[in-house]
Amino acid sequence: MVDCLYKGPLRLDCIYVDSMLGWLARLLRIVFGLRVAYAPDLDDAELLRTECLVVTRDEEVFRARRGPALLLRTDDHVKWIAAFLSMGLPPFVKTACPICGGELVEIDCGEAGRIVGHVVYSEKCWRCISCGRVYWVGSHWRGIRSLVEAARRANVNCVHTG
Repeated sequence: MVDCLYKGPLRLDCIYVDSMLGWLARLLRIVFGLRVAYAPDLDDAELLRTECLVVTRDEEVFRARRGPALLLRTDDHVKWIAAFLSMGLPPFVKTACPICGGELVEIDCGEAGRIVGHVVYSEKCWRCISCGRVYWVGSHWRGIRSLVEAARRANVNCVHTG
């Protein structure tokens, strides 16, 4: 089975993710630090106009798209991440705010606790310079790492269509 199709040069410096893939947008920011544009109301016309890579599950958008595009043909989230790993992207080298995509800067975890209003038990903490949200290594981080490890082991079949 073909898990994904792609066409054009896969521009990874600028990515638009269609409205069905909000979860993926957040993960691409966290795991790879990619600049990802996502909005639940992003319309197909904008996806067709952008020069950025468009990631979609919509076969009509993929067919109509003249620029770089990646069509995810599987419901398997592990294979979605595996597709990006197969492009040679190293995970966890860089990260970005999962909500706004802003740059994260490391802060003292005591400061993080004061901002969020409770003690933060973590070795590392970050704050987004764009939206001010605070992050730390918590139980959700184990789940993200497990997802990436499963993606590394997954067999993903992505085919270039021209």
